[in-house]
Amino acid sequence: MGATKSTSWFTRFAMSIFAFNLVQAVTPQRGTPVHGGEPAQAATQKYVDAEAAQRLAQIMTPLLGAMKHSLGPHQVSIGIVADDAINAANGGGGKFLVTTGLLQRANDEQLRGVMAHEIAHEDLGHVTELKIAATGTNMILIEQLAAESSALTLIEGPLITLSFSRSEELQADQQSVAILKRAGHPKAVVIEALNWIVKNSAKAGGFLATHLHIGERIKILKAMPS
Repeated sequence: MGATKSTSWFTRFAMSIFAFNLVQAVTPQRGTPVHGGEPAQAATQKYVDAEAAQRLAQIMTPLLGAMKHSLGPHQVSIGIVADDAINAANGGGGKFLVTTGLLQRANDEQLRGVMAHEIAHEDLGHVTELKIAATGTNMILIEQLAAESSALTLIEGPLITLSFSRSEELQADQQSVAILKRAGHPKAVVIEALNWIVKNSAKAGGFLATHLHIGERIKILKAMPS
């Protein structure tokens, strides 16, 4: 009789251990990305590190000060969008959006050229319609961005905007050259940035989809006086 009770107790104990292990095997653990059994891809990125954000602030601040209608870092807010495409946008009122694709792939000069162009649109009063929620806690002032020491939460992408007209793009190109010159940089910065975008952007999306006539614009920029 004692042997039967002992066996029954051992059987129940073994079954409970098996059940516990089974639950652990099928339940995602806190903090572990779940993506079909594989590590999450770049599109599911939720944060950007502080160093990348500070690099953006350091590049943009002198350009904002070199605008015809200059803006200080306390007047401009940035949103970083989880989007692998190379892109950036001016939303008006001192609001700018950049994609993780741009931040991750552009060197300092390429990033400077792209942002000089977007800042030129702001300087000229050109505002594109943003198809994204870029308000409130999604945005951060540049002065706060420069001092940020922790990872920043990204805006869920992709970044979708309406394109500017040909004349607006040409005006922004000319204004970006003026802004760069006042900030101590040659026009080659924006020309090389546009060339880099042509070589590295997908033809169906990103910067090329919302910033048209790039080939023509590069020729016009090259013909401009230095």
